[in-house]
Amino acid sequence: MILCLFSLTANADTWPTFHGDFSLSGYSKTSIPKTPKLLWRYNAKAAVHAAPVADDYHIFVATEDGDVHALDFLGERQWVVTQSNTTESARMDAPLISYTYTPFRIRTLAGECRTIYERSVVAAYVDGTVRNFNGQDGSLRWTRKIGAPIRSTPVVYRQKGPDATLIVMSQPSGNLHAFDLLTGKDRWQRSGPERADGHLALSRDTLAFGSCAAAIHALPATGDKAVSSISLGEGAEVAGGVALYEGRAYTGNRGGSIVAVDLSSRTNLWVNNEWTGELFTTPAVDGKHLVVANGYGSIVCLDIETGDTRWTHEAEATDARSPVIAGDAVIASIDGTLVIMNLSDGKERWRYEISDEITSPAIVNGMILVGTDEGQVLAFGEKGRK
Repeated sequence: MILCLFSLTANADTWPTFHGDFSLSGYSKTSIPKTPKLLWRYNAKAAVHAAPVADDYHIFVATEDGDVHALDFLGERQWVVTQSNTTESARMDAPLISYTYTPFRIRTLAGECRTIYERSVVAAYVDGTVRNFNGQDGSLRWTRKIGAPIRSTPVVYRQKGPDATLIVMSQPSGNLHAFDLLTGKDRWQRSGPERADGHLALSRDTLAFGSCAAAIHALPATGDKAVSSISLGEGAEVAGGVALYEGRAYTGNRGGSIVAVDLSSRTNLWVNNEWTGELFTTPAVDGKHLVVANGYGSIVCLDIETGDTRWTHEAEATDARSPVIAGDAVIASIDGTLVIMNLSDGKERWRYEISDEITSPAIVNGMILVGTDEGQVLAFGEKGRK
């Protein structure tokens, strides 16, 4: 199941999808403490495999059995949608996303102007079901099925006013399905090029994703043109997310190389072949750096313009999740341990052992959030911060 939240307001540090924003940049300008403290722990009662997400008002957590939890920023439960899942079809493997927008303003009888906010939490399930919940109270708005498994995070494309389009991708084919966010009505569909195990990304008006065809694919978010492909070469199958920044796409692949492509010219910009090991995580980018992790827990930082290696943080591990950049720090989940490194040189400055398996980090309202295979959500930050 995938949850989606979207926010155009700025009362808190939002994190609408598992890797920060719909471009999957994995970046927050927030500075985190040098030595964060455990602020609170929440029991979701089932394994949490995808990073928490947040809008300006709530943190949202999806469990593997399909339940959706809304928390406040102190870790207190606000509402829960329980799917009462006893079958495989109701499981949720994909991340959540969140979205808030302002469709209109009204004037009350007392003459006061009020802004009406529309908040959505979208969940996508392994059986291809998509559900849109009201972010305020968890009530169900609509349900649709695409007839194929969904493991990629959905995205929301908004052109003008309250009009917004929800776009999801089927895993076996890479087919794209677009719905009206408010009503769930069909908008468009596009055939995909190949099996797609990674995540869909959106930047401005362009959608991009990688696939088992060893290519990066792109198309307009309006769906009015077919999918185009940029070949990465033999052995470069992409199973992680594609991070987008200023018209460029960055990703790792099965062969262990890291690549940058220009989406408008459909050209390869650079390839870094200095590393070994499959790269199936999503890179984090901040305009100067690209940081990515391999499955053995090693982290590498590249110059985003040239692809040259800046530093490597080696670790002996069996699992690592997509890292994120927050201010001057890199935050990574390695073998169930949360690790913070300097962005400048990769030097480790803090670690906290949590569980056998934890999610990618999320940066929300000055806190670092992770979920665990034991059904916990933990928040780290600065004591006394409000």
